[in-house]
Amino acid sequence: MYKHIMLPVDGSELSNKAAKECAALAKAIGAKISVIHVVSHFHFAIEEGFSSDVVRNLEKEHEQESKKNAQSILAAAQKLAKAAGVDCSAISIIGDAPYEEIIKSAKKQK
Repeated sequence: MYKHIMLPVDGSELSNKAAKECAALAKAIGAKISVIHVVSHFHFAIEEGFSSDVVRNLEKEHEQESKKNAQSILAAAQKLAKAAGVDCSAISIIGDAPYEEIIKSAKKQK
């Protein structure tokens, strides 16, 4: 049966429900969980008059806020797993195609 479950989360109510169900399933079958959250890259259309410093500052701010948000989302899922007595690791990735990043990470995590 399954020994390692990858659970993509986005912080939504439905995602939290999936995390709870995943924790119960993992507990029942003796599996561990890797919870993953994918954050999109910052995209900004540069128009005349914007300095590259402004864009870099916006990119940095986006990255900091995204990491903070991802940590909160992942921590909530890990809390559910811990409450169920299930081993759970967390993965945060930056990428524009979440499904591709999830597949890559699933292969890497086996």
